Amino acid sequence: STSSNGVFGSIHLGAAMTLTSASTLTATNGYIDAYGPIDSNTNNTNALILNGTHINLLGAIGSTTTPASVSLTANTISGSATWLSDTIGANITAGNTISVTGLVTLLENATFTAGGNISFSHTIDASNYPGTRSLTVNSGGTVTFNGVIGGSAFATLAALTVTGTSGIVLNTTAVTTTGAQSYTGPFSFPVLALNTLTAGTDITINGTITGFGVNSDLWLVGSNTGQPHVLTVTGALSNVHTLLFNPTGTANTVVLGMSTAKTFFFTSTPGTAAVTMTGATNVTIQNAQNVTGGAGDDTFTFSGNGQGVTGILNGGPGGVNTLNLSGYTNGVSITITGSDAFGSSGTTSGTPP
Repeated sequence: STSSNGVFGSIHLGAAMTLTSASTLTATNGYIDAYGPIDSNTNNTNALILNGTHINLLGAIGSTTTPASVSLTANTISGSATWLSDTIGANITAGNTISVTGLVTLLENATFTAGGNISFSHTIDASNYPGTRSLTVNSGGTVTFNGVIGGSAFATLAALTVTGTSGIVLNTTAVTTTGAQSYTGPFSFPVLALNTLTAGTDITINGTITGFGVNSDLWLVGSNTGQPHVLTVTGALSNVHTLLFNPTGTANTVVLGMSTAKTFFFTSTPGTAAVTMTGATNVTIQNAQNVTGGAGDDTFTFSGNGQGVTGILNGGPGGVNTLNLSGYTNGVSITITGSDAFGSSGTTSGTPP
C-alpha cells in the first residue's frame, strides 16, 4: 500500500508492478502515471485502488493475472498511447468489479472486463482524434454509465460495444459514435428525458428495453447519410413512451425482434430507409422506405397526407395486420389483388382477409 500526498505529490510507476496484497495508491494533489502493466500475483485476488487528480494508464491492468477489483478515482482518467508502450494501457481486467470515478479520455482503443459490475461516473470521450478510439465493456454483472458518451465534436468515440449479463444502465441522455454501437443484455434508461443513441453506422440492442415512464423516449438515429444503417432491437419494451427510428441515407434497415402486439406510427414523409419490425408498442418510424412487421398483431398508422413508405410494407410472418389511413385528409385509393394494396406509395404483403 503506497501513499503520496502534497501539492505536487505524484506517483510514477516506471516498470511492471505485481500486487502481493490489496493496494491503495493515493496522490492527493498529484498525478498517478503507470508506465508498465499491473497484475496480481494470483488471479482474482488483491484489490487495486488508485486515487489522484489525474490518472494516466500507460500499461494494462490485469492482462496476465487479474486483481480482485479495480477502483480509479480522479478528475481525469486517460488511456495509453502506443508510442509509449506495446500494450494498450487503457485495458483493465478485474475478477470482480471495476469502478471509474472521473472524466474518462481514451487515447487508444480500450477494453474493460470484469466478472462483476462495471461503473463509470462521468463523461467518456476520445482524445483529440474524433472517430479513432473505440470502447469495449464486458461485465458479468451490470454496466452503468452516468455521463454523456462521445458528446464533444472533437472527442466522439469510433465505436461502443457493451455486454452486461445482468443489465446495462444508461443514466445519461446521449451516446454518439462515428461508427457502430452494440448493447447486449437487459437495457434500461431511467433518466426521465429524451435519450438519443446516434451512430454513423449500426445500432444494435440485444435485450429487453426498460424506460422510466410517460416521458421516457429513446431515439435511435443514423447520423451519416453516406453510410448504410442497420438499427436493431430484439427485446420487449417496458415503460417506454416512444421508441423512434430515424436512419438516414440509403440501403438502411431497422429490425425489431419482439413478438408482441405493436403499433407503428409513420410521422415523416417517406424517405430512403428500410425498416423491419418484429414486435413493439408505440414505435415511431421516420425516413422509412421498407417496413416489415412481426409475428404479433401489427397496426400501421399513417399520421397524415404524404406519411408512409415508398417501398414495401410487409405485415410479417403472422398475426392480424391493420392498415390505418384515417390521418389522411386527401382521398385514398386502395386496390387489393391477392396480397397487394396500393395507397401508401408502395405495396403491402401478408395473408389477405
